[in-house]
Amino acid sequence: MVRILQLGLLVIAAGAVVLAVFVVSMRSQYPPVLRAVKRMNKAFWNPRVLETAGQVGATASVVEHRGRTSGNEYRTPVSMYPIEGGFLIPLVYGRTADWTKNVMSAGSGVIVHDGTVYQIERPEFVARSEAESSLPERERRLLKTMNVAEVLRVDAVPSSVRGSQTTGKADDRPVPLDRPATASDA
Repeated sequence: MVRILQLGLLVIAAGAVVLAVFVVSMRSQYPPVLRAVKRMNKAFWNPRVLETAGQVGATASVVEHRGRTSGNEYRTPVSMYPIEGGFLIPLVYGRTADWTKNVMSAGSGVIVHDGTVYQIERPEFVARSEAESSLPERERRLLKTMNVAEVLRVDAVPSSVRGSQTTGKADDRPVPLDRPATASDA
């Protein structure tokens, strides 16, 4: 019994060390860790999050954007917060995420948030400290812990509602992040 307890404590301690290293690496924007987290998100988490992102009541929204060089259409799940006339999107990876570069390059895009499709334009980088008063307290603490320096502010105009009024489910199927949208995805 003592042996099992010791093993359990060892596992908990190892988990705490891994979590501490992860938080410190993300806070310092350590490139190898950022690249590994981006790869894991693209390959594993994003496709799963896209299954419900943008739907009524979902915790994640979707940014639809066109590749700067490929011209392919992509969908990326993000956290975002409505503000008057638009949205604030925390830039967890800084300005280096592909979706951020694509939206900034085009100067526009599409957001699906809470079942509504918005045309977005005039994206601009805003210091987290300037945007904090518009963010929920929980998000402020999280962004500060992760040392997120900026958010993307976008102007948004609703263009349509997706999904049934009774189910709240989106009519479109998600497109995995690393694969461009195709006719079969419609």
